[in-house]
Amino acid sequence: MYVIGLPLVAAREAVLRSKHLFGRYGRIQKVSLSHSSGAPRGRSVTTGAAHSQQGCASAYLQFASDDEARAAIHGLNNMVLEGRMLK
Repeated sequence: MYVIGLPLVAAREAVLRSKHLFGRYGRIQKVSLSHSSGAPRGRSVTTGAAHSQQGCASAYLQFASDDEARAAIHGLNNMVLEGRMLK
């Protein structure tokens, strides 16, 4: 599955694999991240108005099964995370 709109604070493999996000839907076999313009990777970003000016990231996640991927899509599509809507 491909996810866009990730705030930079969540654009880390360990965060995406966590049970708080995608990990709760099944076993993730692969994660590939892509960062857009804004704060460099690893740098903290702020919330509020300053946050909206920061970059965002996208990710490709490969689940162990199609059913797990579908469950993640259904569960997290349009979820707002740190002021950004995941698609």
